[in-house]
Amino acid sequence: MKRARTYFSTHKRMATTAAALLILMIGIASLASLAVAADPVSFITVLPSANGTVTVSPDPVLSGDNATCTITPNSGHHFVSFGVDGETTTTVAGAVAGTRSYIFTSVTASHSVNATFAIDTFKVGVGPSTNCTISPNTTETVNWNSNSSTYTITPDTGYHFVSATDNSVVVTTTVPGSVAGTREYVVKNVVADHTIAAASAINTYTLTYNHGVGGSVVGTSPQTVDYGSSGTTVTATAVAPYHFVKWSDNNSTVAARRETSVTASLDTTATFGLDTYTIVPTAGPNGAISPSTVQTVEHGSSSETFTITPASGYHLVAATDGTATLTTVDGVVAGTKQYRFTNVTANHEIAVTFALDAPADPGNVTFARVTGGTLIQWTTAANATGYQIFLNGALVGTGGATTTSLFLGQYIGPKTIVSVQAVGTGGSSPWVTAIYAGGSEVKLGSFKFSGNSTKLTTAMKRTLRGYASTVAAQGFSSLRIDGYTATGGTYAGRKKVSLARAKAVKAYLDSQFKSRGAAVGISAVGKGSANPVGSNKSKSGRAKNQRVEVIIR
Repeated sequence: MKRARTYFSTHKRMATTAAALLILMIGIASLASLAVAADPVSFITVLPSANGTVTVSPDPVLSGDNATCTITPNSGHHFVSFGVDGETTTTVAGAVAGTRSYIFTSVTASHSVNATFAIDTFKVGVGPSTNCTISPNTTETVNWNSNSSTYTITPDTGYHFVSATDNSVVVTTTVPGSVAGTREYVVKNVVADHTIAAASAINTYTLTYNHGVGGSVVGTSPQTVDYGSSGTTVTATAVAPYHFVKWSDNNSTVAARRETSVTASLDTTATFGLDTYTIVPTAGPNGAISPSTVQTVEHGSSSETFTITPASGYHLVAATDGTATLTTVDGVVAGTKQYRFTNVTANHEIAVTFALDAPADPGNVTFARVTGGTLIQWTTAANATGYQIFLNGALVGTGGATTTSLFLGQYIGPKTIVSVQAVGTGGSSPWVTAIYAGGSEVKLGSFKFSGNSTKLTTAMKRTLRGYASTVAAQGFSSLRIDGYTATGGTYAGRKKVSLARAKAVKAYLDSQFKSRGAAVGISAVGKGSANPVGSNKSKSGRAKNQRVEVIIR
C-alpha cells in the first residue's frame, strides 16, 4: 500500500514539470515572433576617458537613425583626440565652447568610442623692469591651477625696491627675500598667461652735521644726497677760548670736510675743547713726583693732583713753580705730600727737592722664649745704619744695618721691658718697646733624685728658690713639672714615683710663688721611665734618669 502511494506522488511531480516546460517554450516562440516584427537597435559603448567625458544621444540607436557623441574636457583641460572602434577619427567643434562632437549617421551596428584630454598650460615670463633684475629671467610653462617658480627681485646697487606688477597690476611681494634687500613673488593658481615686472628707485641719504659747545658748523646741514653722489663742504669753526678737536664719526681732526661717493647716511658732531696749557713736573734726587710726565690742562680747569714721594729715609724740602714756592699738603700715604694747580690759565712747572731723614722706627719688635734663652726680633727701619737693644733701659746689644734679631742666653718674661732703637746718619729713632710673644716650651732647669726618693734636699730647694725668683721676676705665668725614673720595678710603680717627685717640686714652688705674690699655674706630670737622658744599662745612666725637669710654658 505504501509503495502504491509513492508511485502516484512521483508521477504527479513529473506531470507538473512537463507542463511548465511546455508553457516556457510557447512564451519564447511568442517573443521571437515579436522581435521579428520590431525595428532592430544598436549600442554606442563609451570607453573610460581621463580628464573629460563622452556622452551619446540617443543610446541605444534604432537601426538607420543618427547618434551624436558630445566630448567635454574637465576644467583646466582640453581635447586631444577621439577614437571610434579603436581608430582616431575627425571631430568637429561642439555647440558649447570647449566641447567637441562626433555624429554617427544611419547607424546599423554597435560601436565603441573613446576620447583623450590634456591639462591646459600657460606662459609666465618677465617683462621690462627699472633699476632691478628679476630672476629667473626666462619664460616658463605652468600647468593649469599650479604655482609658478619663485621670482627674486634684486634692486641694482644703490637702489631700493619700489613695486612689482603682474600683468600690469601691482602685487604684494614677500619681504624680505631670501637674500637681504631682495623681494620674492610667486604666481599662484595659474589659469592664464602672466608677465612680471618690477621697479626700483635710487637710495637717498641724509648728511647731518652737529656741533658741541665752543663752536659751530659753517655750511648746509642736513643735506640730502643720492647714492654715489657728493655733498657740499662744511667747516667746524671754534670760538675763543675753544679750539676744534675732532669729528665724532671718524675722529678726524680736519675741520673742513665734504662727503664723496655717499653710500650711507651720516650723523656726526664737531667737538670743541677749551684751550690747553702744560704743567711740567721735575723731581730732584732721592724722591719722585707723580704724575711725572708733562700734563695738559684745559683753560680754567684744575690739574691732576701731584703726589710727591721722598725716597726711603728722605723728606721733601721744597716744591717750586719757577721762583714761587708752592704750599703742599700731606698726602693720603704717610710721608707723601700733594699739590694741585687750580683755574689754570698759563703754563706752569712744579720742581721738588729732597733731604735725608733721621732713621724710622724699627718695626714689629717682639721677643720670645727659645731653647737656651730669648730671641729679640724686629724689621729694618728706613735710613738706619744700625740698632741698639735695651733691657729695662740698659744697653745689652747692638746690630748692623741689616741685623734683625739678637739672641740673649737668658729667659726674659713679660715683666722685662725690651726696647730697640734705630740709629743712622740723620739721628736716632725713639726706643720701640718690644711685644712679648711667649714662645715655645723651654726647660728652665732640672735636678736628680737618688734611688726611688721623692723628697727634696736642701740643695734642691735652693735651686727651686732660684727658679721661683726668675719666674716671678720675669712674669712667666705657667710651668709644668715633669717627673722621671730609671727603669726597674713595675710600670705603675715608676709612674707613681715620678708623679710623687713632680708633685713634691710643685708643692714647694707653689709656696715660693705665694710668698712672692706671683700667680703662676703649675701642673705636675709623672712620666715614669719615658724620655731617658742616659742609658738604663749603666749605673751612671740610670742616675741621670732619676730626675725632675721644670718647663716654662
